[in-house]
Amino acid sequence: MPNHLVISWTLRATSVLLCILLGTGVALAAGSKPCDAFTEAQAELMAAQKDFLACATAAKGNSEKCREKGRRVVDLTKQLKSGADSYCDPKPPCEDEALRGTDKNEGSEPKYRESSTVCTITEKPQVVNLIRISGGACSVKNVFDVLIRTPSAIGPTTDDDQPVENCGVLTLMGSNKIKVEIDEERHRVSNYTLPSHEFYPGRVIRQIVQDGNKVKVITIGTGTLKQPMKAVNWATAPAIWLAADERLKVIFARAYAVK
Repeated sequence: MPNHLVISWTLRATSVLLCILLGTGVALAAGSKPCDAFTEAQAELMAAQKDFLACATAAKGNSEKCREKGRRVVDLTKQLKSGADSYCDPKPPCEDEALRGTDKNEGSEPKYRESSTVCTITEKPQVVNLIRISGGACSVKNVFDVLIRTPSAIGPTTDDDQPVENCGVLTLMGSNKIKVEIDEERHRVSNYTLPSHEFYPGRVIRQIVQDGNKVKVITIGTGTLKQPMKAVNWATAPAIWLAADERLKVIFARAYAVK
């Protein structure tokens, strides 16, 4: 058989194997971690595979050009499969590998959601937790500013002397530790349980929002899947976060009390 026919046949066979083997791997990766960036990378790979197949079909003696295209398919596939997580989740929270996936263990649905009204937006003085506060004091920004300087409003702790820093650690009741991520743009903090925490892996978001003329604190939590701690988490969450909400109201009212 002439050499160019052997080369052509080999390239065709190789292209089919690449499309089957590599394409299958990419499909599995995409199914487990879909996102826009990953989809774009997958499309680039599919285009390279198609280009390689077309070259292999028409190559005949022009084998070096096709080998180059084949190498590109291999390289793109390796990049896509080995870097699947980096396309959609480039860094774990606070760049701490111990926190990777702590917000995904329960899927898209939160385990619990709590909400409390902190104050009413008005230019008139009002009473918050039996304390009369100044008119105009109630705003998302003002309440958020109090939240991020009050550890007991961020999580269940009695130690308000702890510094609150972005990606800093707070010690809660029971010596449980969390790492706190502060998002000033969205007026929220995310509490990520550390490995020693009884509800690890998990995340709790505390966010200050405006709802009509009310400023509210919303708590959205996920937590460990393990029983019996999963049931304990569900059962205790409402009381724990109600206490943190009340603490936020008290500190906020004291900060803006009528002099």
